[in-house]
Amino acid sequence: MTRPRVLVVADYYLPGFRAGGPVRAISNTIRRLTPDADFFLVTRDHDADGSKYRDVVVGRWTESTAGRVLYVPRLTPALLQRCVADTACDIIWLNSFFSRASIGVLAYRRIGRIRRPVLLAPRGEFASSALAMKSHRKAIALWALRWTGCLSDIYWLASSEFERQDIHQMVGSQRVSCVPESVAEMPESDEGWGVKSEFQLRAVFASRIAPMKNLLFLLEVLVRCRGDIHLDIIGPPEDATYWATCRAAIERLPSNVKVAYAGETTHHDLQRRLSAYDLMILPTHGESFGHIIVEAWAAGCPVLISDRTPWRGLREQGVGWDVPLEHNAWAAALGECLALGPEAHRALRRRAGARARRVWEDGVAGAESLRRLIDEVAGGLTPERSRRSDPVVDISRTNDTEPCA
Repeated sequence: MTRPRVLVVADYYLPGFRAGGPVRAISNTIRRLTPDADFFLVTRDHDADGSKYRDVVVGRWTESTAGRVLYVPRLTPALLQRCVADTACDIIWLNSFFSRASIGVLAYRRIGRIRRPVLLAPRGEFASSALAMKSHRKAIALWALRWTGCLSDIYWLASSEFERQDIHQMVGSQRVSCVPESVAEMPESDEGWGVKSEFQLRAVFASRIAPMKNLLFLLEVLVRCRGDIHLDIIGPPEDATYWATCRAAIERLPSNVKVAYAGETTHHDLQRRLSAYDLMILPTHGESFGHIIVEAWAAGCPVLISDRTPWRGLREQGVGWDVPLEHNAWAAALGECLALGPEAHRALRRRAGARARRVWEDGVAGAESLRRLIDEVAGGLTPERSRRSDPVVDISRTNDTEPCA
């Protein structure tokens, strides 16, 4: 059978890194599935903070290590309609629900201007904590899409059973496939970790600095802790007001707690740095997957996270702690980690690495499940499609006055 063509729509993609896990999830999955399908990805020509990418060709399809990429200033409905036609794609894979790009595709599909099946991965947007942010706007968008019939005949993708339940709660009994995320290739085992001393802790918060990721809560917990703690904060300050509040909280910390902002970093550099820490901390309000958690384990770094991710029972597994967002409970978990000596902590590191390998294996199986779903959705390919030409998109030919994503 002719290889299916998949048009991937993503607000942000490589070389961007400030949008977090979704960028890594999409790139990992495409790389894994490239032997079995042809991928064409259209995305913005800038990162989540608005900074333009260097050394990318804008407005023309270019080859990448996995498929072809089109970078454009704005993801307008007219442009996306043109991409569907010019790629002769069999499937459209949307990687957000509330993105204007996704809403534009769903609306154009409803009125018949786009005629392709849609895979839609909400990327955690239906979690209660995510819906609570800009809740009025999201409620209106969800109601309008339901009422107009734009959500009919969609293939939904969830990264965990928790997200599957969230999707069903929002859109009812539609087709939802649970496909574990593809994570990066596991690094070679390297146990050249530093030695942790009792009642000393070198920790890292590696995420976007935004209310959703809950850095301020962690700083409030640190006030209650004993022992010598050094915390590095790595990530883009997405919310300036929130970051100012966090900086003020840092100034009030006791002398046994040292906090340093270590700036932003690329995904590749972050993976290299994680093994230097005793603990990765993420008091998030919600994650559909949480790539940074698995990446910390892969680096041999145990984690302390909230109980609002798919990763549960970590203390029993010996790979970290998942704790309700309550200050005393978090202070107790940090105290437990602080008290670990070098041998006990080294055993924790080894188990974390083994846990990451199992997640990687699950991701391989998940990619295979997604490949079968793509084949199913793209069923009925005709021989004529084997003669499809390469796509050529001239963005000046689209109506760029339409609302951008």
